[in-house]
Amino acid sequence: MSIRLSLLALATAALGVLPETCAETDPFAILFGEEEGLDASAGDMAGADDVRFVGMRVGGLKLKAQLTAYEREEGLSIVAKDMIETLNAPITLTPDGATGWYMRPEDSFTLSFTDQTYQDRDLAPISITDEVFETPDGWCALSQVWSKIFPAEFSYNPFTLTVNMEPFETLPFILRLEREAEREKLKSRERSDGPNYRHIETPYAWVRFPTADFTVNLNASSSGDMKLDGNVEVAGDLLLTTAHIRSAKTDSGDRVFRASFDRVFKTPEKSLAPRQFRLGDVSGLYQPLIRRSDGGRGLRITNAAAYAADVFDVTEIRGPLRHGWEAELHRDGQLIAFTTEPDPQGDYVFPDVEILPGRNRYIVKLFGPYGETEQREVLLFAGRDMIPENEVRYDLALLEEGVGLAGDTIDEPQGASAALAVSYGLSRQASVQLDLAASEADGASGAASLFVARGNTDGVLRLGVAGADHPAVESGVAHVFEDNSNLNIRYTYRPEGMPSDDTRHSLRADYSSSLPITRWGLPLRTSARWQRTANEEDPLSLSGRVNGNGKGWRWNNSAELTHQTLTSDDNKTDFSGEFVASRRQAGMRVRVGATYEMLPEARIRSVDLTLQRQMQRRNFAQLNATYDMQTGAAVFNGTYGGQIGSVTVSANGRIDGSGSWTAGLRLSTALYFDRTRRRYRTAESGLTRSGAVQLNVYDDLDDDGVFSQNDRPISDASFIVEQSIRAERTDQNGSVVMNGITSHRPVNVELSLGSLDDPFLQPIEAGLGLTVRPGQVISADVPLTLSGDVETTVMLINDKTRMPVAGVVVEAVNAKGRVVGSGLSEYDGYVYIEGLPVGDLTLRVAKEALEKADGIADEIKVSLTRDEPSAFGSTIEIVVKSKMQTEDMLTNVE
Repeated sequence: MSIRLSLLALATAALGVLPETCAETDPFAILFGEEEGLDASAGDMAGADDVRFVGMRVGGLKLKAQLTAYEREEGLSIVAKDMIETLNAPITLTPDGATGWYMRPEDSFTLSFTDQTYQDRDLAPISITDEVFETPDGWCALSQVWSKIFPAEFSYNPFTLTVNMEPFETLPFILRLEREAEREKLKSRERSDGPNYRHIETPYAWVRFPTADFTVNLNASSSGDMKLDGNVEVAGDLLLTTAHIRSAKTDSGDRVFRASFDRVFKTPEKSLAPRQFRLGDVSGLYQPLIRRSDGGRGLRITNAAAYAADVFDVTEIRGPLRHGWEAELHRDGQLIAFTTEPDPQGDYVFPDVEILPGRNRYIVKLFGPYGETEQREVLLFAGRDMIPENEVRYDLALLEEGVGLAGDTIDEPQGASAALAVSYGLSRQASVQLDLAASEADGASGAASLFVARGNTDGVLRLGVAGADHPAVESGVAHVFEDNSNLNIRYTYRPEGMPSDDTRHSLRADYSSSLPITRWGLPLRTSARWQRTANEEDPLSLSGRVNGNGKGWRWNNSAELTHQTLTSDDNKTDFSGEFVASRRQAGMRVRVGATYEMLPEARIRSVDLTLQRQMQRRNFAQLNATYDMQTGAAVFNGTYGGQIGSVTVSANGRIDGSGSWTAGLRLSTALYFDRTRRRYRTAESGLTRSGAVQLNVYDDLDDDGVFSQNDRPISDASFIVEQSIRAERTDQNGSVVMNGITSHRPVNVELSLGSLDDPFLQPIEAGLGLTVRPGQVISADVPLTLSGDVETTVMLINDKTRMPVAGVVVEAVNAKGRVVGSGLSEYDGYVYIEGLPVGDLTLRVAKEALEKADGIADEIKVSLTRDEPSAFGSTIEIVVKSKMQTEDMLTNVE
């Protein structure tokens, strides 16, 4: 843009568009003098001095496109080529006019520039004289012409150089912009998965300072009994394992000692190398049909993951994608992937699509260039007990059952035992499992299982032998209906001689659905079970539960009908249930309930009332009163729970109508070693059972990345862990400990910026990536710095043309080469990037934009400091290597 045109635009924005006057009062005449063709009148061709580069707003959206327009006495006339391209209309433009349609193909039109007529479908042409004009950039049309083509009203603000478009109905390109906004959110979520997060390594050590949980229990009663006891549990790295040591009292008053040593290995998926190892007090291997799961001292090895996998398997979804079309993949109404380009075979391809256990319903939505839409449904099903195709999974347990590591008796000693389970995925629809077991008490046994899945149904068939005359049998089928209702039926037969209870036959059916009652429906769960025992007694039970809400109340009703045929020919039938309703009232949760009986006689057994008050720091108090309608006995209970500093307090009391009472007090806390302060500190209990992280938040005033006396701790800051905002907040020292972190699983942690009192502070690093083990407390610093902002302008240079360009991504890169911010250029090339850390930064055009322009651009160096946190006035020039059309760079992005 020439200096003359720049001043012209500036004067227009500052003074507005004035009516034609004499040279003494015309602002353009004052600036440039009088010329022929200036502010052309009706019928005259617009001149260079009439040109305006304007932006467009559609409803609440601000488009990044730049429109060329001319100001005339009749109003603003927009170049047809720019308007049609900006609104992405299937309209053919010729030197004499335009033909095409918008919104619907049947709404076709013909616009003649030479005849100055407009014809809608087969209707007679109407005159648009003095509404279309010829300019150096091609034909232009006033807003009333565009309102005939596009279902919207147009207005122009000369002070902001903006055209406002108010649509009468949702336009295709608005839907496209909304889709692009959702895609940007998806990209943001993918970026938040931590590719730029600092990863904290946590290797096993020979020895580390351990973590300990302490619990003290005090119980008293009206009979004069008083008991005081305590438990302690210690966990930490020892001999390249995680050691767990626990000392506690049993209900009988005996003190027990338990210890185990665990190790989780980082092995590739589908590898036969072990992924978990445990030595010491371990639990036995559960094997359906052939044996129970008993614990004892020994070892256990498996190549299964240390945590339950969320994803069963991955697959690829593909289909034909026509030229100019785009495809999106949705699951449960949420966008999870998209593609705008077909592969070499002309297909859309979504690789590595996750298959979750159970029913997976994916929707592929296809969008044409002019608002056309299509969609297809993809259904995938994975059995809940299956494993992925070609994967081998094993679990081996060798132990002395019933005996602890210290030699004490856990349960009835069973002697030495060995158990092995091996599974193999035949395909995505089938897998098999072999179970083998041998013990001194029960001898040898084995079972073979087949798991299959097809459509929305999965099933299992299992045969087991343990020296009996007949094999044990288990079969089951589960089906998910189109309305997401579930039906699960399972039958089991165990002959005499199997190591189990005395049940011979067992048949159970479970069904869950939602009754089409009320606006939201009523969730319903039902279950039917029949058994035949060794003495041929046949208990039959039918149970159901339904719940709902209305007028602030949430309610639940559970009922069960049981019928038992006894060998004494004395049958027994019972029908009983429980009704509960609750609501929040005046800051309290009120709960009322009743248990009732319909058979053998109709009566109310008991009623109860509960009041619960939630307080700060997750503290709560609760009062409960229960009245037995049969005996007339009343019982009152009171409970308090919460935090007092780092001590978790739980107190309870009970008194009945006779005056008998009991009371209990439980205090628990934890100790961990603070590696930042090099000393032990207390924290909330539970550190030995799961992972934890300690974060120290401070304003890094000396910008050295290390906490010192010159820095200021930040209190009351919270964090986002595993995509959830944690309740814990930093103390006056800027420190917080968060436990309950999922163990052995990669976790991302980032600061919740909304919890900071100063909106201009931000973390130097986007977040942290870590993997914790039970009993491990990872310490990390979170330095903050003052945020800054930059402004720049993107110009496109092609031959002798120099003009602003819209839709270009500009990135801000820190000294470590990490992208710390980005922005998009608007219609006038303006880019604003905020929330940048102070320090030396580099502004650069994103690689994709340079490739699209086939150009090069120099980087801009800026330096932000606490005294000068803003940088303005720079210009980034994209020099085009080969001749190109400027409009190739103009895209709608917001």
